[in-house]
Amino acid sequence: MPARGVVVLLAACAFHWPVASAAAEPPTLQQRLQDAVAFAGSSLIATANAANVTDTDFPCYAEPGQDWETRSPADWGSGMFGGSFWLLAKLTGDTQYATFGQLWSVKVDATAAGPAWDACKTWYDYNGDPAARNVVIAAAQLQTSTYVPLPDANGQNPGSRGVFTATGWRPDHYRAPTWAATYVDQMLFMQVGLWTASQTDDSDMYDKCILAARTSHDLLSRPDGGTHHWAYINTTTGSCITTQYQGYNDSTTWARGQAWMIHGLADVALCARQAGDPPTTDEFRGYAEAAADYWLDNPALPADGIPIWDFNAGSTVPSHLDRDTSAAAIAASGFIDLSRLETDPALKARYLGAAEVILTSLSTPIDQAGYLNQNPDGSSAGNGILTHGVYVHSYSKATGNSGQFSKSVVDNAATIWGDYYFLEAIAKYEAVVPEPASISLLAVGGLAILRRRGRRRAQKSRRRGRTWVPRLRCG
Repeated sequence: MPARGVVVLLAACAFHWPVASAAAEPPTLQQRLQDAVAFAGSSLIATANAANVTDTDFPCYAEPGQDWETRSPADWGSGMFGGSFWLLAKLTGDTQYATFGQLWSVKVDATAAGPAWDACKTWYDYNGDPAARNVVIAAAQLQTSTYVPLPDANGQNPGSRGVFTATGWRPDHYRAPTWAATYVDQMLFMQVGLWTASQTDDSDMYDKCILAARTSHDLLSRPDGGTHHWAYINTTTGSCITTQYQGYNDSTTWARGQAWMIHGLADVALCARQAGDPPTTDEFRGYAEAAADYWLDNPALPADGIPIWDFNAGSTVPSHLDRDTSAAAIAASGFIDLSRLETDPALKARYLGAAEVILTSLSTPIDQAGYLNQNPDGSSAGNGILTHGVYVHSYSKATGNSGQFSKSVVDNAATIWGDYYFLEAIAKYEAVVPEPASISLLAVGGLAILRRRGRRRAQKSRRRGRTWVPRLRCG
């Protein structure tokens, strides 16, 4: 079993369960995930049957005791509802979930790469339907039409950088044609184009996606591995401005943005490996490692692996204890992908073990200090699969010397993207660890030992003969 090294590693830090529980062994991670998948099915069907969830109103987030807030079929998260059903169908073999998956996937406005991928690529993975494949390809080709070639940071070498320029959330003074824009969420869209390039043998699309991923990484990543949210690039001079819409302020690292970066970079590396491109695989694996190590080595990360909504918010704001399970679920999926890229057993164990810690926390019911939105009797404690998601749904730059944003933060919410990536991470984990894990990983010391034992060997491995591409940062 690929994860046996991780199990041995974490066994040393297994939680000392109370004497009262000695008669019953704590559930293994696999058992927790099986129970979570069963609960997820009933939760998603309940959402589909909710009165305010309709053909034109897709679930977005739900605060405790409240109905789902909904969005249109064109919203960035619209494909995740149908995609969640397809993931469940694949995990369980239950065709009723496939029925729901198709019902909701065909309603999505899939002209955008993200919704097309979430709804229709999961559909294609389930049964190979060529219609679903064609939707993804069409969305990727439309995305490619937004590609903007850019000069370097000195205004030289036109085309040495490029991005699939974003159109939303842009102040008027950063509009085209003078400015192009990229944002960290977009890192995940690169896999749509790279997959399509492999399906259609389109080398130009492949090259554009790799260059756009490299440019976005270089502009949005900080030297310590943390991330900015947005970058606006002058199409003539190559200079850029960065900002942090959904984090605490411009110098902090928004947890979900960091998770997007980990997941997206690992995606690019996996696609490059599939394309037979070892230099690009190594390059983006190294980038993904740096982003992942920022997460894992961050002193603000709690032992259960579920971060606060911004790594640097600390105790300076009232919401400093706002955990974000959606960020954790995205990161767990990315950690599993990164573990698949590693040939060094220590690095494979480090990243897979990190995913296991998160998955244990997410699959543990709320009455047992976990985040699964389930009552002791198995019933739902509210809308959604996971609790404690964070959604920043409105924001404006603060004035004065506070250096922070004035924002409306939804805390302790169910989020459709948190639920989707939780199921995606489970599906990936089941694929790489087919045998049951031998212990429960809900252990205070689990993440700490992964840090101590993995950090030195990870650093040593990255120093061994890795080829790095120079990083062009914002000035």
